[in-house]
Amino acid sequence: PRAHKWLKKASDNGYSNASAAIANSLSDKTEALVYLKKAYSQGMLSVSLTVAGMLASTPNKDLAEAQSWSDNYIKFVSGGNSTSRKEGSLALSIATELSNGLKKNDSSLKTIISLYEVSASTRNTTAMMALGDLFAGKKNGIHNMPKALMWYNLAAKRGSKKAAAKYKKIIKKKSKAYIEASNKAATDCGIKSYLNC
Repeated sequence: PRAHKWLKKASDNGYSNASAAIANSLSDKTEALVYLKKAYSQGMLSVSLTVAGMLASTPNKDLAEAQSWSDNYIKFVSGGNSTSRKEGSLALSIATELSNGLKKNDSSLKTIISLYEVSASTRNTTAMMALGDLFAGKKNGIHNMPKALMWYNLAAKRGSKKAAAKYKKIIKKKSKAYIEASNKAATDCGIKSYLNC
């Protein structure tokens, strides 16, 4: 229709909002990706997470490209930009998809941790639990029990019963100093808005 013609013209003239609006109106994901990538190149950096999500969830998944676009979004957030709950949920989905089949020292591990942290920054206890499990050695991740305890503690404080149970199980075997260090790390992480913990 006429509105689409005007949006296309605005998109062609460099207006990122028009490119994003066209992408959102399209049912064809391949074509929508073209317009989202165009919006990104026109300066709308926040769409990089949407691009990553589409690449991680389409029938013809491209997890390597999804990781690359996720890294773009992580840089965007690291620049002081905030994340909405919707974006936090999408970051969690992408991290979960990327972590399927994860091996130790996998090159995507840093991206996965950062995506979970982005999701945790929206107070998402599922992401906090996933980080705890990752650092506890679950899901073929890395083994760092102090960090696992910290993430379980943070999720428990936000109301996760599963996290509280895991936290209590771990602290039974740890010294008072170990627990205090974990509690301090949790406080410090909260101060940093759960990013780069």
